[in-house]
Amino acid sequence: MQARTAIEPVMKFVIMQTGGKTTANCFVGDRLFSHRDPSLDNRLPKIQELGLRGLCSVLHVQGREDFFSVLAKMTGADSKPESISDHLMHYYRVWTLPQIEDVVGRHNGEPCEDIGLVSKLANFFPVVDVRGVVSLVHLSRPFSLIKQKWGARVVRLDLTDIAHPGDEMRIFLREP
Repeated sequence: MQARTAIEPVMKFVIMQTGGKTTANCFVGDRLFSHRDPSLDNRLPKIQELGLRGLCSVLHVQGREDFFSVLAKMTGADSKPESISDHLMHYYRVWTLPQIEDVVGRHNGEPCEDIGLVSKLANFFPVVDVRGVVSLVHLSRPFSLIKQKWGARVVRLDLTDIAHPGDEMRIFLREP
C-alpha cells in the first residue's frame, strides 16, 4: 500500500504591502542572500508591481504524490500546470519579489519572526512570469543556522522537475 501525501497547514501570517521595484534589484545584498539565480531577470517581469497586504497560508507537504497533484489538492484545480496557474492567478494567490524579500527579512530579523521558512527544505512562492503564467520562486539554504544566507531561483510551473515524490517542502500561498 502506497503512503499518502500529507498536506499540513503550518501557520498563517500577514503579508505586508510592498512598493514596486525592479527585478534586478531583488534578492541582492550581502545580509540575506548568498545566491541569486540570473534567470530571475529573464523569466520574470522587469518591474515588480506594488504588492498588496494580505494573508498567507504556509503548507508543509511530504509524501508520494507528484508536485502537480499536491498543488491541485491545495488549490482545488485539476493537476494540469495551466489549470493550477489559472487558479492561482484568478484568486490572486501569487506573490511579488519584494514581498518575498520582506518575508525573508522578517525571518532573519532581530528579533526573528517565525513565518514558516525552513532551512534544508524547498520553500516555494508562486509568482507571475514574463509569459503571464505562474512560475515558482524557490528559496533554500543548506543549514538551519539563523544567520545562514538564502539562495533564490525561479522554476517554471510547467516543468516536471520542480519537486519529486517524497520530497518535503513548504508552499506559501496568499489567501484568496
